[in-house]
Amino acid sequence: MKKNYLAMSIAIALFAPSIMAAQGTKPSDVAKQDKKSSNIEVIMVKGEKISRSLQDTTSSVSVYTQQDIEESTSVTLFDLFATTSNVSTANGDSGFTIRGISNQGISGTSDLASVYLDGAIIPSVSMTRSGLSIFDLEAVEILKGPQSTTQGRNALAGAIHLRTAPADYDFSGRSRISATANGDYQLAIAQNINLIDDTFAARIVVDKRYNKGFVENTTLDRDDWDQDKLTTVRAKLRYDASDDLQFRFSYTKADKFYGSEMLYARGDKADFNLFDRKTVQNDLVQTVQDEQIAVFNIEYQLNDQWSFDAVSTYSKIEYARINDPDNTELSGFTAGQYDSTEYSFSQEFKAHYNNDWLTSVFALYHSNIRSSSFNKRTRLIEYPFGDTIIPLLLKYQLTNSLSNKNLAFYTSNDIKFNELWSMNLGLRFDTETVTTFSQNNAKRINNLGAYNDYIDGLVRDATSPGQGEETYNVILPRVSATYQLTDDINLSAIYSTGYRSGGLSVNVARGEATPYDAEYNDTYELAIRSAWLDNSLIVNANAFVYKWNDQQVNITRSPRPFDNETRNAGASSLSGLELDVTYYIHDDWKLSAAIGYNDTEFDDFKSVDETTGTMIFDYTGNKFPNAAKYTASMTSSYRFSDNWFLYADASYRAEYFNRAENEYQVDSLASVNFKLGYETDMWDVYFYVKNLFDNEVALSEFDYNDFIPTQNQPILTKGSNHRILGGELTDPRTIGLEFNYRWD
Repeated sequence: MKKNYLAMSIAIALFAPSIMAAQGTKPSDVAKQDKKSSNIEVIMVKGEKISRSLQDTTSSVSVYTQQDIEESTSVTLFDLFATTSNVSTANGDSGFTIRGISNQGISGTSDLASVYLDGAIIPSVSMTRSGLSIFDLEAVEILKGPQSTTQGRNALAGAIHLRTAPADYDFSGRSRISATANGDYQLAIAQNINLIDDTFAARIVVDKRYNKGFVENTTLDRDDWDQDKLTTVRAKLRYDASDDLQFRFSYTKADKFYGSEMLYARGDKADFNLFDRKTVQNDLVQTVQDEQIAVFNIEYQLNDQWSFDAVSTYSKIEYARINDPDNTELSGFTAGQYDSTEYSFSQEFKAHYNNDWLTSVFALYHSNIRSSSFNKRTRLIEYPFGDTIIPLLLKYQLTNSLSNKNLAFYTSNDIKFNELWSMNLGLRFDTETVTTFSQNNAKRINNLGAYNDYIDGLVRDATSPGQGEETYNVILPRVSATYQLTDDINLSAIYSTGYRSGGLSVNVARGEATPYDAEYNDTYELAIRSAWLDNSLIVNANAFVYKWNDQQVNITRSPRPFDNETRNAGASSLSGLELDVTYYIHDDWKLSAAIGYNDTEFDDFKSVDETTGTMIFDYTGNKFPNAAKYTASMTSSYRFSDNWFLYADASYRAEYFNRAENEYQVDSLASVNFKLGYETDMWDVYFYVKNLFDNEVALSEFDYNDFIPTQNQPILTKGSNHRILGGELTDPRTIGLEFNYRWD
């Protein structure tokens, strides 16, 4: 059936416009110019710090322009991933993968892919659920493969750059109202303000989005349990002091609130159907986030060859989450709480040089990131003692603080030797100082009889503070060679080093802060960029092989509570291919296709109990979590009969394992989105359907026995045994209307 869905979707994307043409309709001769595709369209890529056309960029990159985003049915950044080769969402909408590598890391403690908003780095927590507003974006660039030479820390998998629309010297603006049959809605507006002609302008953007969700909580009688709210306000200032000197400032504030998409039930499996989308928790499970991001940019053109720019960024991300520890309608545990705050400041100075044969950037970069977190919860730990299992009920408050100071110099140089050969040479010198502190206040809250003194000794060990400081220095090269086979076809070979920074791992049980080194991957790629049929057909591809060494692995040293830490003890490999095709059939009809193949494997990933020599886990030979082997999509946007617009996309993601142990496999998913609209110079109205065939799969399923304890339960009494079932689903079909209005 899933194959039939995919076949039907491809038919819709390819042949619907042809059917209309056969019925006598023809391409519009008067369609709005800003809505039309063009076979001479040149897409620029700016995320690698040197501005290049897409065809001159050797890195594998998918670019979505403002027109692409507005024509699609995309509401969030996660929606765009579905039509991107070798990019997928991970763990629902709580993260993403690039070439099978999770942005939050397969193991270790820091991110493996970075997201930037107008140059400001965004923590991975900001990508959860609502993510970032994509209303009024000028472009989204998804760079696949290591970007460590120009991006630095935590870009081993790749980087995503979001550029917001600039302020302009007029009073133009636009607005959007959309609503769905499920009760979701979006209200958005963007307005330019011309303060001084050709000198000073502002742009104000407000985007309010509400998703009701699809999960019903039967205990609390709520049908909006997984609701998702996002309000984004952005102010941008533009000051052009002269033709050579410009100042830019932007401030973005985002307020988020969202519930949980996980479903839980207690009882017999015969009475539970995951696809009923019902859950039973009696404690609230919700997250509140407050995000503030500021960017200040100065650009100066010294002469025809030299230009300079300075970018200062500041962000503050506050996160607060409460949860139901037992995930049932019973009251056995105190509600859990997790709070964190992250401050980030960065300063980058870049010098650009350009002549007939050389284009270069030289840059100094500094960042200072400080974060703190507080985790309060009650936890059941089944501690092995000989042949006996001791059910320890532990209440703890874990406090962490982390400081990361980064200083770097990097350069990237495009060198043209002649009409046939060119190279890129890049190098980064990077130094980081990491300071960490962790304190755990833990207390046993159940009576374990004769084991009380022994267990209390272990708990006291787990309350020792761990702290330390470590400095890391790395050199990160990148080199590529390009051969111009014809005027429209070039071939490239690329070598790059991916890098995730080292750090300090705090073992709470032992009160130790142990340093671990950076991890690296050596990446080898071949690329082809080609244009055919007078540039109306673009065919680009990248093939890649990774060797990943000194991988940061979370290991457990013994069964003692909190006796775990990060070490450089892993190795992995992956290989794959991306193929991206765009065909401008004519000015009003554009077809795109994206195919990804990706094969991942842990070459060495294990943990051993140091006290007994027992293997705790061995994932060697397993696939990466959330790493689909195949992704594929096709997109069609078509304008006809003067004012009508038709959009369709079909996407496929192969099955994958959702965790490193490779025990649960998520089924493959084929999905179709559809949009039909009527457009004028001033307004547009659209009818759209997401997940047209209502295809749903379980992202996770679980079935386990647990018990809901009381504080004074008798020694070793398992007591109230309960069967806990549940999981998480993809979203069902959504039907909606969208209205856009523009003014000058």
